[in-house]
Amino acid sequence: MNQYGLRLVALCIALLSVFAPLLARAADGEEQKPSGAVHLVTVTNDNQFVLVGKTHPMEQLAKRLKSAGAKSDNEIRVQIPRDTPVTTLQKISALLMTAGYSKFVFVKPRRAESIPGK
Repeated sequence: MNQYGLRLVALCIALLSVFAPLLARAADGEEQKPSGAVHLVTVTNDNQFVLVGKTHPMEQLAKRLKSAGAKSDNEIRVQIPRDTPVTTLQKISALLMTAGYSKFVFVKPRRAESIPGK
């Protein structure tokens, strides 16, 4: 298996460890509580993130989320650049899970594309 395949497997394992508890709760028929605030974290290419308009080092992610009022049951959207390496996704996932956040999702910025001739 090549390096790309190994990275893909590692990403799948990381995502399964995040979403498995959520899927198990949904399968059990537990009533979903309405989610509270949604916190948006924007990851930059140089191992930093932006939260509430300020840039911080990645190691301070959990601390800054807590100081911004994020609770463990709040949804956290992590906006990542399109070329973000898998290792960065794993690092962010580990930081959030260690801090007790289980409802986070990675999103990429949307962009419009035009098809020439149509």
